[in-house]
Amino acid sequence: MEPIMKSSLKQLLLGWSGFIAINRRVLKVLGLDRAYLLSILAEGEEMFSKKGDNEGWFYQTVSSIENMSGFSQSKQYRLLKEFEDMGILSIKFDGFPQRRYLKLHYDVIEKIIFEENEQAPDDPVPKNEEVKMNEQGLQNDCSEDSYSQNELPDQSNGMTRSVRLNYQISQTE
Repeated sequence: MEPIMKSSLKQLLLGWSGFIAINRRVLKVLGLDRAYLLSILAEGEEMFSKKGDNEGWFYQTVSSIENMSGFSQSKQYRLLKEFEDMGILSIKFDGFPQRRYLKLHYDVIEKIIFEENEQAPDDPVPKNEEVKMNEQGLQNDCSEDSYSQNELPDQSNGMTRSVRLNYQISQTE
């Protein structure tokens, strides 16, 4: 790689303009996808508010959110519906052609983020304390009665593969 290209790439990786900030508490309470989308929406609202809307409504297209987040249309719809059900945002369609306008409700967000439970209602994201690891990075309780074959989690990351491997070993012993 040429030195100039390497320098430009390093500046790109270290520059702030291409990053989204996610608060750790928001991440813990809402989970990664929700926290990431909420940060993107807050940034969009901030940009739109500079154009003069003082009621809090802002416009975001599916493609603009997809470009910023990488979330497909269906994933956006699901996450926005979850936010709407939680009271975090309102959605309205207006104009011709119709545009989707969003409004974040910061009072509700504050209540959810700082409530004693520290976890959003009906949130499938487990608290960090529920995952117990030993020195090898495996769950401590991997006995054969820990999981039935049908209850094993999706094999999308290394930890679940390790759990499955330990499960299979305990089956053969």
